[in-house]
Amino acid sequence: MSVLKIHLLGGFEAILDGRPVTGFESKKVRALFTLLVMAGEGHEVSRDRLAAMLWPDADERAGRKNLRQAIYNLKSSLAGRPGADSEFVVLTRETAAFNHGAEHWLDVEAFERKVTRGMAGGECLDPRALATAVQLYRGDFLAGLFIEGSPEFEQFVLVQQERLREAAIGAIRSLVRYHADRGEYSQAIIFARHQLEFDALSEEAHRNLMRLYALSGRRSRALGQYETCLNVLRLELGVEPLEETTELYKAILGEEVEAAGLRAEALPVCPTIPLAGRRSDYERLRGCWEHVLRGRGRLTVVEGETGIGKSRLAKALVHDVAARHSVRVLLARCQGRAVTGTFEPLGDALRSLMAVYEEEPAALLAKLPGKARPTVRRLLEEVAGIDVPDDAVDVAGEGHALGVVDALLALFDLLLDPESPEELSALVVLLDGVQLADPATLELLRELLPKLAHRPVWLLATVDEGDVGPPPELRMLVADPELDSQVDRVRLERLAGADHDFIAESVVGEPQAEILGRFLRERAGGLPLAVVEWVNVLCDEGCLTPQGDGRWALDAERLAGGFRQVRTLGDLLLQRIGRLPDSARRLLTFAAVVGRTFDADFLADAANEHLHVIETGIELALERWLVRHFPQHWFDSRRERDVVLWSKGARRGVFQLAHVPLHEILYTTVSPLRCQHLHRQVANAIERRVPAGDRAALVEELAHHHAMAANWEPCLEYLAAAMDKAERLGAAATAEAHGRAALDVLAQLEAAADDEGRRRWACRRAELERTMERLQRRAGDTLAVPRPV
Repeated sequence: MSVLKIHLLGGFEAILDGRPVTGFESKKVRALFTLLVMAGEGHEVSRDRLAAMLWPDADERAGRKNLRQAIYNLKSSLAGRPGADSEFVVLTRETAAFNHGAEHWLDVEAFERKVTRGMAGGECLDPRALATAVQLYRGDFLAGLFIEGSPEFEQFVLVQQERLREAAIGAIRSLVRYHADRGEYSQAIIFARHQLEFDALSEEAHRNLMRLYALSGRRSRALGQYETCLNVLRLELGVEPLEETTELYKAILGEEVEAAGLRAEALPVCPTIPLAGRRSDYERLRGCWEHVLRGRGRLTVVEGETGIGKSRLAKALVHDVAARHSVRVLLARCQGRAVTGTFEPLGDALRSLMAVYEEEPAALLAKLPGKARPTVRRLLEEVAGIDVPDDAVDVAGEGHALGVVDALLALFDLLLDPESPEELSALVVLLDGVQLADPATLELLRELLPKLAHRPVWLLATVDEGDVGPPPELRMLVADPELDSQVDRVRLERLAGADHDFIAESVVGEPQAEILGRFLRERAGGLPLAVVEWVNVLCDEGCLTPQGDGRWALDAERLAGGFRQVRTLGDLLLQRIGRLPDSARRLLTFAAVVGRTFDADFLADAANEHLHVIETGIELALERWLVRHFPQHWFDSRRERDVVLWSKGARRGVFQLAHVPLHEILYTTVSPLRCQHLHRQVANAIERRVPAGDRAALVEELAHHHAMAANWEPCLEYLAAAMDKAERLGAAATAEAHGRAALDVLAQLEAAADDEGRRRWACRRAELERTMERLQRRAGDTLAVPRPV
């Protein structure tokens, strides 16, 4: 016997034996099916009545003919072949009906049963049943299905929408009160946010959130919710909040609403997912580390698809290494902009070093050999953006400067000096996303590696295979036979089924592990990032709730009834983003345009938004694990969740979006025109905040934002500055790449210019082509000695 699932909440969908029914030829066939289904068990509907509702302008004969064709299509679609009868439709000469005796499931019926059961006990309501009802209510009845010229059907839809919507709101209100009365503020907040999703203008919902945030010790969030309410009411209705709302705001501001019973807020925001299925990979990395400890420097590449857990595995190994040995860990990460910074990961590594180095940059330079000082100083200033006072150390008259490779070796030797107080065992450089590095960085690795053969330096790199794979320079580097003894490759595969079960048991314990493990196997497909995001979504939706023993309780009924439209990681992320308030979604979208890192002050300036709104949005994104702190130096990332739980909200410092797929989803959902506008805002904000003379480390970033904003003239100037900077640093290949981008920009300018402008740009092109010829002659050489200023 076939099983038919019918979804009418949030839109129309029919699923027969697990497959969507796609044969409905028109909206009116869907409308006909809806009328039959909603008529109720034992109710037949007159054919004349159906024809009049769906084809009111047709005469009786034409209406009957249209209805017969619609019934024929409906039966054929449900039976799976033209002209066949369906067990789900019962017909007589004068009536039509849905066969409620056939095996079927209707979301409206399931929703109404859960609401009735949840409220049956009066004050002693059933929160599990009501929560399931809220989960079933995916949106308005037949959302998006409009039948033109059928006012009676439209009225039928409106009545159903209003009735079911009110039932959902009533269930949510009851859940907010239930959990708030029990001191379970985290759960109450989840449902109060649902209430706002139904009606962003509901002051009751805003007050609920304000009160719950205040009671749970998050006063700043409570005040921020009032600001959100104020802005929405002024923008949408042109009115001020009610006196009741304003009085609550004043009470919270005056700390008259005290935090009480932090029972729920003291529990974790979401479960910690253990590192699963990586034992053999972990042991391979440990073997590489043993070589480094014996003074044999090397490059280890951890590679795999996006979301496979490369960075997490590398960091886990480094955590254990740092716990057992005296090591200095330098973080070196690539941002991945269209215009990549010269030696960008090296700049990050230098910032990471100086963030924990106990002396000022001048003191570091003074300890280096004389010939290394000019190059290291230039790297600090132009690549890392670290100020070095002009008179801090005399680097003139020191003889010829060393190249970048030899200058770095001098710096490594200084850090590894056995006479230093730290007595380091090794130096670890964690290169994250090295496939995004500029050509000069990859050439730097190729030249540096042989010279590390007798130094305890470990270059531990992650490479995301992505859609196009690593660049040719990186593939050549890891496959170079001359470097074979110093290069290790560890490729990560997807998790096995048993790994999902292990994760499930760590989260919910043995009794419910089978249910959650099966769900994760089916939905995550072995991708660790998808596992993490599914667990996050289950927490967002209240399917996972924290218990006092460190475990989480799984609502299996809600798990089975929801998430049917979420099929890919992208769908999952869109659902999580869609649950956020508008202000938080705008914040994350703007952050995606800015790049991988941002801070609250810069976002407030660039977006022309109040700082308090930005800080509140960051705190919410931190709670939802959509944003993380961007560490300036190495620290134990197992403490990151402690930061998230900081009751006042860790809203200062530098942040990043949680991962690359989230960044891509946010960025690609922005319309092209809005994207241009946002990039222009970002570029203008950088230029306002950084004087022209201090932008050397930012010229590539500014070139990128102006290019994406189609501001071609400033883009050309910043690309020219990036070319000159790369050439000064001896990075001819990167300078040449910037030159090619500048030629493309010139083509844009020439196409839009008048005759005089084209002559001006032609002169600029000739000058640029001469520079390119010089760079091409140098690009085949090894990294050159930096050019004197």
